[in-house]
Amino acid sequence: GIGSALNLLAIEMADDLGPGARQQRRRVAFRRAPGKASNVDEVQPVILGKARLHPVPHGGGRTKTGDQHQIGAALNLYANASKDWLPRPNWKVGGDPPGWLYTAPEPSKWVWETHRTGTLWPYIGADSIYRCPSHKAEFSASNKTGAYPGSANTTSYLMSGSVVAYGAKRRLKTTYTIDKFAPNAIMFWETEGDGWNDGSSFPYEGLNPRHGKGATICCVDGHTEWISRIAYDVEMNKKPSRLWCVPDSRTGDN
Repeated sequence: GIGSALNLLAIEMADDLGPGARQQRRRVAFRRAPGKASNVDEVQPVILGKARLHPVPHGGGRTKTGDQHQIGAALNLYANASKDWLPRPNWKVGGDPPGWLYTAPEPSKWVWETHRTGTLWPYIGADSIYRCPSHKAEFSASNKTGAYPGSANTTSYLMSGSVVAYGAKRRLKTTYTIDKFAPNAIMFWETEGDGWNDGSSFPYEGLNPRHGKGATICCVDGHTEWISRIAYDVEMNKKPSRLWCVPDSRTGDN
């Protein structure tokens, strides 16, 4: 079943992330809220000790690939602890339930530590994972003017809005379970610009140009890959695709 598959996936990914991760994986459990849990908002992850994926050096230092790989692993650990439900992507500004990056309401001033309030933080537990090594301060030009600074001050990455059907009414209270997505559906990428108002994105908001001809993306199964701008645009311009991947939509976009 999908639950068993996710158990195996989480263990395999944890092993890949470094020594001791398998032992940490087994210290993640879940607790149902009163009554029968029917969606992710009613399932409460319980962290039995430090069930976290620690930063691992890649080739002598951190890389955006390594960071996103650990975010992807955390995504799968969360789903495994939440009866397969994916975390919310922080799509809706104002009043949305807690999401992967922060707990609403959005802060009046975004700070570096904001991501510690997100639902993936218990599984990541390392500030550095949220920032691409090439993403340097100032994270938003508006910091200098006192205007809205944006969530780029707490992360370099945004999550796909596909997990809530890009704000469709049918997904106001729930996401989708992880098994509804193709393993290579794209979940995280470095979105163009810095003035983001939340933790998620449409595909057409593009890739950040800081890496030249492409960028690293993270897929729903936790693996990462380099995608060229040309390949990204191909996925963006067809529906459905790896980017437009809403499970119950014929075109993947709503």
